[in-house]
Amino acid sequence: MNYQTDIDDILSSLKTSLESSSDIASIKLEYLGRKGKINSLMSKIKEVPETERKSFGEKVNDTLLVSTGEYLSNLGKVEIELDENNEVVNATASLITKEEASKVTPDAKVAAKIAEIDKAQGEVLSEVIGKNTIELDGERNSVRFGETNLGNLITDAMMDETGADLAITNGGGIRASIKVGDITKGDIVSVLPFGNFVVTKQLTGAQIKEVLEFGVRSYGESLGGFPHVAGIKFVVDPSKPVGDRIISLTINGEALDMNKTYTVATNDFTAAGGDDYPCFADVPTINEYSSLEEILANFIKTLGTVSYTKQGRILAGTMVDGVIKVEVEKELPFYFLQHSFSRSL
Repeated sequence: MNYQTDIDDILSSLKTSLESSSDIASIKLEYLGRKGKINSLMSKIKEVPETERKSFGEKVNDTLLVSTGEYLSNLGKVEIELDENNEVVNATASLITKEEASKVTPDAKVAAKIAEIDKAQGEVLSEVIGKNTIELDGERNSVRFGETNLGNLITDAMMDETGADLAITNGGGIRASIKVGDITKGDIVSVLPFGNFVVTKQLTGAQIKEVLEFGVRSYGESLGGFPHVAGIKFVVDPSKPVGDRIISLTINGEALDMNKTYTVATNDFTAAGGDDYPCFADVPTINEYSSLEEILANFIKTLGTVSYTKQGRILAGTMVDGVIKVEVEKELPFYFLQHSFSRSL
């Protein structure tokens, strides 16, 4: 999809009804900002006490704080005033609620252009790329809590593309399930709508454990940063202190070596320290690959038919007399039930 071309086409249709070229610039800024092209008005907000949190539209050190919420509950509007030298002299922000937006009469030219784009995109997104025999679980209440078969499929695709030792992606980036039957490109975009691309970095075993410990710090509770993995199997004991909950961790069947360097595939959001993940932002990127949705689509094309289940990559368990006992789900295959965990980190 060429979003830049699409928005330019729509804006050109609006020129006759807009008061000035500055209106066009404002709309483009709002759109491109939503696509992640403008960072000057974005701020990384850490968790702070509620009494100290800033409100929408407030300025902190000349940075305008804006957020539209989630699930299209609002549209965000940022108005930027420039002087004759194109320097910013003022910026304000406001929200347009979904209810307010629904009462707006569509512009005929814009509606026609959107319909044209939808038709063209529909032809691309309706392409069947494979078949699915088991529903692939991408529900919010699943991917933010633990391992899912869809998370396994995505991370396997990342490893297949990159040849990395392991792959990690955040559950919050998985946005939909895929039903049994034909899988289309549109299904893949629904699952992975953010356009993230895949990168590889090199981390030590100690850093990998730190990353995973961070990802399961709230095990049993919803967390957008919950790690879905490939090439790894680990056991979490939620009763242990945060930072020391993983009691078994293997990479490709071998015990984690804290001093060894491994090649890790992840998405660019996590690689930059998204979800506050440690370690990733501190090491250089080794290689960059295509978008995550393209990698998943190509992997599914190679498989032809998808029959993924949970594989016991992430389990809860405890250690008793030096032997790790895990909570095994019915969905896991029989060969996994025969496996015995006995190695502690």
